[in-house]
Amino acid sequence: MTRIASFCVGLLLLGAATAHAAEWAGLTPLICDVDPGDWSAAEAAEAAAFARYGDRIAVVVPYATFGASIGITTGSVCTTLY
Repeated sequence: MTRIASFCVGLLLLGAATAHAAEWAGLTPLICDVDPGDWSAAEAAEAAAFARYGDRIAVVVPYATFGASIGITTGSVCTTLY
């Protein structure tokens, strides 16, 4: 039986424990680029990850760098696609 990889998307380099937790859960971490304006995940990078990996993405990790508001809305990439 072939195992299909599941991925975890997020700003996983900002907290090494997050990437390790994804690996421990059997997921492959996908590192998302940062929006320089607010240090959140760049929407274009998230969209590119979904375009490339689609339903193989099992988890999206929201990350509020330095406690900044990340504003997950109904128009975000994640909520629009899934």
